Amino acid sequence: MTTSRRLLAAAALVIVAAVAGAFVAASGDAGMAIVLAAVGLGVGLNLLVSLLLLSQLRHLGGEVAALRRGAGRQRRMTRRVQQELRRAHERLARHRKVLDRTEERVRGVRVQQNQDYYRRVAEGRVLRGQLQETVRLFATYPMSAQVPPMGHWAASPDLVGALLDEFLDKRPGLVVECGSGVSTLWLATAARQHGVPTRIVALEHDAEYAQESRALLARHGLSDIAEVRDAPLQVVDVEGTDRTWYAPSAVEDLHDIGLLFVDGPPTSTGEHARYPALPVLQDQLAPTCSIVLDDMIREDEQQVAQLWHDRLPDLSRTDLRLEKGATIFRRG
Repeated sequence: MTTSRRLLAAAALVIVAAVAGAFVAASGDAGMAIVLAAVGLGVGLNLLVSLLLLSQLRHLGGEVAALRRGAGRQRRMTRRVQQELRRAHERLARHRKVLDRTEERVRGVRVQQNQDYYRRVAEGRVLRGQLQETVRLFATYPMSAQVPPMGHWAASPDLVGALLDEFLDKRPGLVVECGSGVSTLWLATAARQHGVPTRIVALEHDAEYAQESRALLARHGLSDIAEVRDAPLQVVDVEGTDRTWYAPSAVEDLHDIGLLFVDGPPTSTGEHARYPALPVLQDQLAPTCSIVLDDMIREDEQQVAQLWHDRLPDLSRTDLRLEKGATIFRRG
């Protein structure tokens, strides 16, 4: 039996007691009737009030429970919304990363395309310049036999042109080349055609290549003007430091050098491989002379040029904008 039912039963008993009191009153005991009636009514009223309060409490309890259930649902919904927001932020972050990577790749492609375009433009300009210089050389100096290719490891046409311009301007009595090849051929050809009374000596560390250079000069009838010397590489004392350079015996008879063209030894022989040319031959240079250093696009040669300039600050310096770069030092 529930509490509300118990209270209803008790109220009924009280009411019965009150009725019984009324019967007692009817029987003649008025005092007892009044007492019983009062007690019954009071207890009955209290029970009724308690029943009403209990009903209200139960109703309020239901509302509280409903509110709690609603709050729980709200919390669960809030958590779900927060989870969805987190997942949305994560998806957005992933999409942003993908977008950033895509934009970066697009920028990289555009930069590469621009670089490729300007490289092709620059290469086209260089190629046109080399072709123009080649045409000028062959038009100025007709050859009686085949000429080896210029460029790559050999001297480029623009360098040969600059070298010949310097040679014809200074008209030196002795030209020394560190290295041999097409530059030797062109210098000897220019000397013969312009009647310059000069002697050309090319130092070559590779015996086989030296023989090829001598054969080339012979085919063009220039052996009386240019000489290719075997100059094997040796350890040479340069300013108190051991360096690999041409054998000193190959240069000891060379004096009053008016034009020194430094295009060797190969850089594979060590750092600043071409530096010894100036300290070794410095005292054998003519009062008026020019020194041409090739391959100035390389950092090693740039450092060599600076070391030379520091060693002999009285030399003037001119940097040439050629395909592989070159520098001319002059004195007098």
